[in-house]
Amino acid sequence: METLEELNKRLIEYYGTAWNGMPIYRIIFSDDQLEMRKMEHDDKGVVLLFPEVREVPKYRHYITAKYLLEKLVELNEQAQDELKSKLSYEPLWVYTDKNGSNSIRY
Repeated sequence: METLEELNKRLIEYYGTAWNGMPIYRIIFSDDQLEMRKMEHDDKGVVLLFPEVREVPKYRHYITAKYLLEKLVELNEQAQDELKSKLSYEPLWVYTDKNGSNSIRY
């Protein structure tokens, strides 16, 4: 079976890269992904006096321990302000079987 690296290489070969060299599509493991996000609360839920940008797990609340297919997209102004970036990988597909287990096996 192919590794994640090999699958991502094939996605680049088939779909290419964006103007900046980033792959248009990629397969990732949800628990490995972090993003910079403007936070208005601390880790305990207390409201901060001034929002701060912190690196946080990207999928921590709604997709855990799953493989995903993501697509590189240009963000709207509101999302750019929140994520402090013009581009982001957004999920297209979660690889699970009918029981919610990973459907990609190595």
